[in-house]
Amino acid sequence: MFDEECAGEQAMSGFRDKLAIVGVGISPTTRTGGGGLSAHMMEAQALKLAIEDAGLEPADIHGSIYAGAQQGADSGARMAGLAPHFWLPFGRMANAHNSLLYAAGAIDSGNCDYVSVSLGISWLTDAQNTARAAAEGRTFVVDKKFSIARDGGGVVQQGWTATPGAAAVHAFYASRHMHEFGTTEEQFGAVAIAHRKWANLNPEARFHDRELTMEDYLASRWVVHPYRLYDNCVVSDVACAFIVTSAERAKDLRQKPVFVKGVGLGDGGREAWWDKTNFSRTDAAFARDKAFATAGIGIDDIDLAEIYDCFTGDVIMTVEDYGFCEKGEGGPFMESGATAPGGSIPMNTHGGLLSAFHCGDMGNMIEAVRQLRGNCGERQVPGAEIALVDGHGAELVLPYMCPITGCTILGNEEG
Repeated sequence: MFDEECAGEQAMSGFRDKLAIVGVGISPTTRTGGGGLSAHMMEAQALKLAIEDAGLEPADIHGSIYAGAQQGADSGARMAGLAPHFWLPFGRMANAHNSLLYAAGAIDSGNCDYVSVSLGISWLTDAQNTARAAAEGRTFVVDKKFSIARDGGGVVQQGWTATPGAAAVHAFYASRHMHEFGTTEEQFGAVAIAHRKWANLNPEARFHDRELTMEDYLASRWVVHPYRLYDNCVVSDVACAFIVTSAERAKDLRQKPVFVKGVGLGDGGREAWWDKTNFSRTDAAFARDKAFATAGIGIDDIDLAEIYDCFTGDVIMTVEDYGFCEKGEGGPFMESGATAPGGSIPMNTHGGLLSAFHCGDMGNMIEAVRQLRGNCGERQVPGAEIALVDGHGAELVLPYMCPITGCTILGNEEG
């Protein structure tokens, strides 16, 4: 008799430690001399760095995945000298996590030995071009689908989520969380400050040399209530890339492998938004359960977490939904300093989207790999062995905040 539950458990555990990330690369960032290039040119830079990091050549990469919807063409891969058997773009929904699942299938099926995953974003340069065009009475258009909008603070997004659209969508949920659980403005500020402290330890971070105090936070201008300027992610020129292969093949390469122990995906669209049941939470719990079951771990096994932090309120809701604290306790949890340097569960150790750079969930994945290798210098988490990487997205598709959640568990040891 077929035991569906048993078969499911075997399939999940069979995925564990079969895949490894063996190379990572980040282009020069806004702070380290990047900018002024197209997204594709920066993507090519990141790809070359990731391939070199792995000790490979461009000719070794026979699968290429573009982890984003913006400017989605294979130009970056071609500029980097790749000639892949396949090239695949993913949209705005936990892209790094979806990419790992597709890479696993491509490698397991024998279509390729190595897969690159990459994303380039040139929003800061695009915003600057917009300002120049506006001063000259012109409209700057990045491509046929999206025009770039920019406000006085340099916040930039695309399509209908143009500022203050994205902030307004997310601020609705932050307001709801305040109403339901008594979350305060200072607790949102605590998120921004914790991430800034990590950025102050990361030379690549946009705000590496700029400290942030609660006084600074509370004095910053409103974007969309309850979000002030520092509740919003930064605008970036940056690209990220990583290289994936089988765990066995990874052992012969330059770097110590970082193993993919589990990937889980969740979608809040399983519940209708008009039922008002999902206005103060993400679908992280669902994604977590899938990833944890595959990895064979629990929440107490996590040494560090890289949480998608496009807005401060998202972090508060996400840490609750993963189970780092009880629902409604995310504000006090962040206020306690638990996630800041020296805290009990380090989070967003590169500074995150709030203070380092915005490259979708790719920056989170690369930071987790670097931490598990022990490559993070002053911000290194001592003894880090297991990392949780979070990503979300899809507000372009559904009428509420980023319903899709991706959860990946990485580890630096097999077993």
